[in-house]
Amino acid sequence: MRTRRAVSSFLTRNSEEGTSLAVEDIDWDALTIKGTCQEIEKQYLRLTSAPDPSTVRPEEVLEKALVMIETSQRNYLYKCDQLKSIRQDLTVQRIQNEFTVKVYETHARLAMQAGDLPEFNQCQSQLKRLYAEGIRGCNFEFSAYNLLCVMLHSNNKRDLLSSMASLSKEAKQDVAVKHALAVHAAVLSGNYVLFFKLYKQAPNLNSCLMGKGRPTLFCQFKMYFVIERRF
Repeated sequence: MRTRRAVSSFLTRNSEEGTSLAVEDIDWDALTIKGTCQEIEKQYLRLTSAPDPSTVRPEEVLEKALVMIETSQRNYLYKCDQLKSIRQDLTVQRIQNEFTVKVYETHARLAMQAGDLPEFNQCQSQLKRLYAEGIRGCNFEFSAYNLLCVMLHSNNKRDLLSSMASLSKEAKQDVAVKHALAVHAAVLSGNYVLFFKLYKQAPNLNSCLMGKGRPTLFCQFKMYFVIERRF
């Protein structure tokens, strides 16, 4: 009870101070919850008090919820809301396993396709941590996404060099990672012809990060390509 009151006090103070923390940013080590809710569909609501187990879904129900989202024909906003709700239920129960990775990977892919980079970055941040803890997932696929995101959207050379240096030998042999490194070479040399060739041949969802988000580089390359064809 003391722990629940402490968490409730922290969340209330956070709300009063006008700050906005994602549920993943809260330290839940002092609180263990086992959900009992059986509802598959559940709207995401930011926590303002200690979570009630009767409103939190256990892992077996969350697995059904993810299947429901993957097969749904609803729009991205609906799916994003449902996935954030699943992530919240996983976090407050401190569930960190391959299913957790699958949830974040699914959300990240949908966010990329919708051009929602802030949500993608939040998922990518959690995936890096989960991968680092040895939990299996599509590590190489998301290593490629990380390279492209840093390279084309943040333009942070230090982060890019750090990401490239952290690649394992196995990762460098992956098709998606090789493609991302080739994109880096094309951007570095200003080879817009190669850039668009790589854009058309992009594996997985690499093209989403090449063509969406911060458009400056993509638009410049497109402008050069149009001018060359005209003359």
